[in-house]
Amino acid sequence: MNIKEVYLILRNEIPNIDFAISKYTGNEKYDYIFTDMQVFSRAFLSIKEVAPILFTPQMEEILMPLVKRGFTYTTYSTYKKEGDPIIQQKEILYLSAKGFLDYIEPMVLLEEKENSIDIKLIHIKTLEDLESSAKLLKRAFNIPAFELDQQVLIGDIKTGSLWIELIAGVAIGGSLLGLFANLIWSAVAIKNKIKEAEYAEEHMRTIKIKNDLLEGLAKHHVEYIKQVKDAEAQHIINEYMAGRTTPDLQNNIKGSIEAISELIDKGAQFYPSIKAPEEIKMLFPNFAIKELLESKINLLSEGKTDKVSE
Repeated sequence: MNIKEVYLILRNEIPNIDFAISKYTGNEKYDYIFTDMQVFSRAFLSIKEVAPILFTPQMEEILMPLVKRGFTYTTYSTYKKEGDPIIQQKEILYLSAKGFLDYIEPMVLLEEKENSIDIKLIHIKTLEDLESSAKLLKRAFNIPAFELDQQVLIGDIKTGSLWIELIAGVAIGGSLLGLFANLIWSAVAIKNKIKEAEYAEEHMRTIKIKNDLLEGLAKHHVEYIKQVKDAEAQHIINEYMAGRTTPDLQNNIKGSIEAISELIDKGAQFYPSIKAPEEIKMLFPNFAIKELLESKINLLSEGKTDKVSE
C-alpha cells in the first residue's frame, strides 16, 4: 500500500473514530452510552490495517471488544470503571492518527499535481486485466479530452493496489477535471438506474406476474436506460462541449460513460488531486458512500451536491 492510499484512508476514517458519548439516564447500572458503534468499528479496523504502528497492546485489549460488539449493535452502554479507559484509549488513538496524518501530509502534497485524477484499480491480476483496463481508461478519458483538443498523460503509477495518476489539461471554460467528474457521476447514476430496473423485474418475478407483462416491463426498462444514457451524455455535451460538431460526439461521450461504469464494476475508484481547488473536489463523487450517489443532474436540481461530496 502506497503513502497516498494510507493518507486517503486516514483522512476519511479519523473523524469516524470519535464516537459520540452521552451520560446514561434512567438506569443506575450504567454511566455512559456510546453511539455510532458500527461506524467506529469499521474505522478502527481500516486504520489498523494501514497504520498498525499506532496501536498499542493496551489499546487493542481495551478497544477490540468494543469493536467486535460494534458490528452487531449501534450503541453500547457501560459503567464508569469500564467506560473511562475506553474513552481514554479512543482519544489516544484519535490524536495519534491525526498526528500521523499531519506528519505524512507534506510528503503526499509534495508529489501532487493540481490538475490530476487518481484512479485505484484493485482487479489487476494478469497482463490481460491490465490491457483491458488500459483500453477502458483510454475510452473513458482520452476520447472526451480529444473532443476538446486536449491530451491526457500518465503522471505516475504507484504500487499496492494499482494507482494511476492521469494529468488533465484545461477545457474550454474550466478544468478538464470537471468534465471527468461529470462523466464519473453519470456512470454511477446509470448503474443505479440499471440496479433499480433489475430489482423491479426481480420483484415482479416473485409475485408471479405474467410473462408477457414481464417482457413488456423489461423492454420498457431497456428503453428507459437508453433515454437516461442519452440525457446524461447530452447534459455533459451542453455543459462542456457546446458548439462542437464532431461526428458521433454523443456516442463517444456515452462510450466514455460506459467505460467508466465497467471500471467501477471491476472495483475502480476515482479521486481528484488533494491539491485540486475545493470547487473541483466538490464535483467528484465520494466513493466511500457510492451507494448513495445520484445523477449529477438530479442533485443540481435538488440542491443536494454538498451532502454527498463531503
